[in-house]
Amino acid sequence: MTEELKNQIDRHLSEQKSFTVFRLPNASDITCLEIDKALEFHFAMLDTPPSNQSFVVFPFNDSEIPGWWFNVSSQQTFKSITEKASKLNFNIEEEDDNFGYEAYSNQFKEMMTALKNGAVEKVILSREIVLDENLTSLLPDIFLSLQRHLPNAFVYLLFTPQTDIWIGASPEILLKHAAGICTTVSLAGTRDSASLKTDNWSEKEIEEQGIVSNYIDKILEQFRIAPVDKHGPVIVNAGNVSHLKTSYQFPYSSVAGSMSQLVEQLHPTPALCGEPKQQAFNLIRRVEKHKRYYYGGFIGPVAENEMHLFVNIRCMKVSKNESTLYVGGGITASSNEEKEWKETKEKSRTLLSVISQVKNEAHTGLINQ
Repeated sequence: MTEELKNQIDRHLSEQKSFTVFRLPNASDITCLEIDKALEFHFAMLDTPPSNQSFVVFPFNDSEIPGWWFNVSSQQTFKSITEKASKLNFNIEEEDDNFGYEAYSNQFKEMMTALKNGAVEKVILSREIVLDENLTSLLPDIFLSLQRHLPNAFVYLLFTPQTDIWIGASPEILLKHAAGICTTVSLAGTRDSASLKTDNWSEKEIEEQGIVSNYIDKILEQFRIAPVDKHGPVIVNAGNVSHLKTSYQFPYSSVAGSMSQLVEQLHPTPALCGEPKQQAFNLIRRVEKHKRYYYGGFIGPVAENEMHLFVNIRCMKVSKNESTLYVGGGITASSNEEKEWKETKEKSRTLLSVISQVKNEAHTGLINQ
């Protein structure tokens, strides 16, 4: 079954056929969708999805690139690969990049000025990590390794002419609808899992997560959604890092007919943009020198009675000559520059470690055994 899935992915990539393969969090199945039509995404589409499964990807900033709704021509299901994965070496890091740190430092200082002046309460500063190599041939194994190592994440691989190749493993739900229940989460605050103690969260991390939760509280109140089952914050693991998460569940009936408006209000959350949202969004556009593309947007499958939209984080854009990882972190007035830089390095390590392991196995011939 593993070889069949890998061959399927290889065939689509080599023939440049639009497809996606994904594994929902804690699911026992991997789904492969062949895509036959791309429609420019509009939020109203979420209110009247077709009975068969579709797939959606939307950028952080849709004034730069469009979002897409992909219609599906065929669907295959494979059993999730659950055999125990070999331990990852999380000590792997990107190569030292003094220029990268210098650029990050300058942007951090500019954002900190806005925070100190009270223009924003929180803002997310992201950066790119560029690998000067073509990883396309390794993508089937990178995908399989990610879904082994991160059972709680939405793990996906997507190729279309509209988006190029993206791969990722997101721990963050934007909005889920299944079995008549809707779920969203506030996920923020980051610690290294290896050194984490239950009571060892700083005021900055608790404040950062609280800002996201307060934003979701206001949105749900604005839509008069009730009852709401709110749980958290609790500590959740995502590879080599841990986060604080508050979960919200409410009946689909309380938001039926206005799902599109709710998703539009939730995106982008303060976990990927900041608060107040518009001021933080404008600050990001002014300060960051790169385009986020689909990083910080949302992605996932949609059907008539089911929807799984995830915030597109812990992701990588793959092209012929290079592969680009996107990482970021929330900044408040109490943030420390070196700690924030270190956080972005920590967030990159799971994907970098998987890539390193797959490359080593390919070099030694283990992949083909």
